[in-house]
Amino acid sequence: MAAACAQQRDQPPAPASPTSTPVGGDSSTDEWLITCQEWNVPAAEEVKAELLEAWRLWTVDNAVTQAWFHRLADLYSEPTRHYHTLNHIWSMVQLVQQAQTRLQHPTAVGLATFFHDAIYDPKAPDNEEKSAELFSLFARECAEGGSALEGQGVDVGSVVDLILATKAHCTEVHRTAGALGADDVHWFLDFDMAVLGWPADAYQRYARQIRNEYQHVAWVDYCAKRPAVLRTFLQTPNIYATGPFRHHREAPARQNLDQEAERLTLQHTQ
Repeated sequence: MAAACAQQRDQPPAPASPTSTPVGGDSSTDEWLITCQEWNVPAAEEVKAELLEAWRLWTVDNAVTQAWFHRLADLYSEPTRHYHTLNHIWSMVQLVQQAQTRLQHPTAVGLATFFHDAIYDPKAPDNEEKSAELFSLFARECAEGGSALEGQGVDVGSVVDLILATKAHCTEVHRTAGALGADDVHWFLDFDMAVLGWPADAYQRYARQIRNEYQHVAWVDYCAKRPAVLRTFLQTPNIYATGPFRHHREAPARQNLDQEAERLTLQHTQ
C-alpha cells in the first residue's frame, strides 16, 4: 500500500453517516458506486480482452500501441504479484468508465490507470517514478510512430502527474477535514483506493494478497510494521476525496483498516 498523508488532530474524523445525503450530490445517482463492489472479476482471458477493448478506446490502434498493451499485460502478470495484477486494473477501468462523465479528461485518467502500477517491486521505493518514466517512454514511441498523444487531446504531463500522485495518495482535500474534491486526481486516487471500502470479506482477501506480495518480510516484522501504515490512513482527515466515495465508502474503509491493524497488532503481541 502506498503511503498516506496524515494530520495531527485531537479527534479522529467522523465518518459520514450511511443514511445522510452526501455533500456534492444525491446519493441515488451513485448506484454504480454501490454495485461495483459486487462485480465479479471474469476469467483471465476475458479480463485481458476487456482491457484491450478499453485500451483501444484510449489509444490509436496501431503496432506501437498493440505492442505496449502486451508489454503492460506481461508486467501485470508477473508471478510475484497477487493484488497489483490485471484484475486490479480491470476493476479500476470499470470505475473510470462508469464515472467518465464526471472526469475532465477521461482518456488521461484511463492511461494513468493502465500505467500507474506497471512497475511494482515491494522492495523498491521508486515504483511510481519508474511507472511514470515507462509512460513517458510510451508517449515518445507513440509520437515517433505518428500517433502523438497530444494529437488525441492528451496532456502527457498530466498523466505523469496522476501516476506520481499514487505515491502519497494525498492532496489538499485529503488533508482538510470536510473538504471535497472533483478534479481528475481526486477521482483517480479514489478509484485506486476503492478496495479499502469494500465489504469485509473482499477487503480481507485484498489484505491476504498484499501480505503475499510482502513474503520477503518476516511475519513478525510484518505484524509490527503494517499497522503503522494502516493507521497513517486512519489519521488522514479524508481517505476519499470525492463526494460519492466519501459518502459510500469512507466509514467501511475506516472499519476495515482499523480491524486489520488491530488483528495484526494482536498477533504481534502474542
